[in-house]
Amino acid sequence: MRGCSREQSIKNIPDSTTHGMTNTPEWETWRRIRARCYNENHHNYSHYGERGIIVCDRWLESFENFYEDMGDRPEGMSIERKDNDGDYTPDNCEWSTTETQNRNKSNNVWLELNGERKLQADWVRDTGLTLAAITSRRRKGWDDEKVLTTPLRVIKRRK
Repeated sequence: MRGCSREQSIKNIPDSTTHGMTNTPEWETWRRIRARCYNENHHNYSHYGERGIIVCDRWLESFENFYEDMGDRPEGMSIERKDNDGDYTPDNCEWSTTETQNRNKSNNVWLELNGERKLQADWVRDTGLTLAAITSRRRKGWDDEKVLTTPLRVIKRRK
């Protein structure tokens, strides 16, 4: 009986690498979006797959399709879904900064005053109110106008 040499066994393995980009930032992104949408054991599955977020068929079919649609990942950026409840599709995804992505999280708190809708953190910056004051007022059930226009009380401390 004749054994296989290493060279013979390598020749019989089909070359599955067609793009030469395995372990690049783009390939890792593609691998991770599929994992969080379809691997029930992934630590973020509850935020993606369990919520019904899917990867489009074109991107599931191949990394090459994903790369053709998204291109090179710019330095310091990662993939973002423009619509946080939407799927991973060419029309709904872009490369963006962490700061931009943090403004598109499902747990962000938005408030509106006089037709202007902003994140709670932006109202803190723009009004001089504290985060604690806004949070407390919202917990009390105040409407956005009352939350944002009621001045802070000055509490005098005893000497």
